[in-house]
Amino acid sequence: MRELTEFEKSAALHKNKIEAEQPNKEKLVARQRVKPGLDTWEYNTVTTELQLAVFKKGDVQFHPGQATEYTTHRKLDIQPDCKYFQALNTKNAVKKMWKEGHTKFIVLNEHGQRVAIDLESGEHGE
Repeated sequence: MRELTEFEKSAALHKNKIEAEQPNKEKLVARQRVKPGLDTWEYNTVTTELQLAVFKKGDVQFHPGQATEYTTHRKLDIQPDCKYFQALNTKNAVKKMWKEGHTKFIVLNEHGQRVAIDLESGEHGE
């Protein structure tokens, strides 16, 4: 194995220093096509809370002279320890998470109250 020259050592050190100085950028984790009629849901694996996902304000791009004059792009406000998926309603969202092996949920009912659901014991309560 050959030895590194002084130039190669200094170049590697300079590269590491530059990378350390740069601020952390957002990484693209996944891209998902929005399916018409479905909502995007957020499941927190730590608190077991299931709720509709929150989106950041989107960018608007103008395309003059085309059939669609503008397009909008929405980005999820990604929270730590959360899974994101699309479902039709609350019942369907619980069913999708149950298929992945999650059995306890805290959801909002139609009156805005938090309801705990435990599919293992079959209990539904507040």
